[in-house]
Amino acid sequence: TAAGASLDGPNTNAKGGKYALAVSGGQTVSQTVAATVTAGETDTVTIWVKPGSAAGITGSLKLTAIGGTTATASTSFSDSSGWMRVSVGLPVSRSGHTGLRIDVVLSNSGRAYRLDSASLVRTKNAPAAASGSGTSASPTPKPTTSAAPAPAPKPSGTPPPTPTPSPS
Repeated sequence: TAAGASLDGPNTNAKGGKYALAVSGGQTVSQTVAATVTAGETDTVTIWVKPGSAAGITGSLKLTAIGGTTATASTSFSDSSGWMRVSVGLPVSRSGHTGLRIDVVLSNSGRAYRLDSASLVRTKNAPAAASGSGTSASPTPKPTTSAAPAPAPKPSGTPPPTPTPSPS
């Protein structure tokens, strides 16, 4: 949600497809996704940003697990020309979340921003092996040491016999 946002296009200036979101700075563009968010997963949001005019832009991208104990990850961006990929990952350490909120904070009031090709990728981590089970998902390699190098193979003293054709 953002006040005064509109679609810019169709044109060739969009990052993906023919349209981008045109919005003025000084506000936050948000999207909430209802989802079961569990401990051990990592959620990553990516968006492409671009100044809508000659003036540079700054802002931040935030990803928040909502419901339960709130967890947030964020990154800042600054762009003076062209499309810039902005991405932030949130490793989730607690269960009980009921969704994810994506916030694109547009810091420069009155400046034109373009937003495009947003994505949310959810990655479930493989469970760790149970403690004391004697097995692990991926064994840790152990280095081997040797006081002397292994001997090189020696050639045999006589070559094997060469087959000879028999008369027919």
